Amino acid sequence: MRPGLFAVAYLFLMTLVVYGAMNRWDPDSGRWLFWVLILVQLAVGLLVGRWWALVLPLLIVLISVPAGYPPDPHGEGFPLWFSLAILSVFAIPLVGAGVVAQKILDGRRRTLR
Repeated sequence: MRPGLFAVAYLFLMTLVVYGAMNRWDPDSGRWLFWVLILVQLAVGLLVGRWWALVLPLLIVLISVPAGYPPDPHGEGFPLWFSLAILSVFAIPLVGAGVVAQKILDGRRRTLR
């Protein structure tokens, strides 16, 4: 499949996560959402396999700007885009690890031919 298609699928999935699971108050969603987000970042790097995929988490930050503040029963916290910008510090290296894994796999396939 084409890398652009995986990038669009990633942006669509992460937009659903931002405006769905992250934009409502559910104290139990943090446990499963953490692991899903880690796997999604690794997977997009592996499936896209191009260095431009490192920009995708930053696009999610831009997409989340209209979401505003997530519901918080303890008072008003940070806007969702700000939290995602901080999390992008971790998401970008995870995407990069997926890209490196794809480059290694491509190199091994070439040597086997």
